[in-house]
Parts: sequence; C-alpha cells; structure tokens
Amino acid sequence: MEELGEGVLRAILRFIRTVLIEGICEFLLYWTGRLFLLLFTLGRYPRDRQTEEHEGRIMFVGFLVIVALVIIISLFV
Repeated sequence: MEELGEGVLRAILRFIRTVLIEGICEFLLYWTGRLFLLLFTLGRYPRDRQTEEHEGRIMFVGFLVIVALVIIISLFV
C-alpha cells in the first residue's frame, strides 16, 4: 500500500516539476529573448509568423541575455 502512495506522489511531483520548468522556459526565456530582439532590431524581428517558427531561437537569445546579465552583475558587485 505504501508503494502505491509513493508512486502516485512521485507522479504528481514529476507533473508539477514539468509544469514549472515549462512555465519558466515559456515565460522567462521566451519573453526575455523576444523583448531583447524587438529592442535590438527596432521592432523588425520577430514578427507574427516568425515568433512561432523561431521559438527555439528566441528562447536561446533569452537564455544568453540572462546569462550575460548574471555575468555583468557578478563582475560589478
């Protein structure tokens, strides 16, 4: 009986972890990358259809921006 409860709890925690990781990637990395690219290209990239086609690239740019910010902050603090 204990093993059954443990399996259910593990499945629930795995689901919560997946939702949190997906939420962080979707919200933090994607929107950071999109805002940076819109500012850097003066609103030319990404536009309507490009946002769906280049979602991975936009998230990668967001990741690079966050890493660069952490490095810059760590150098000056």
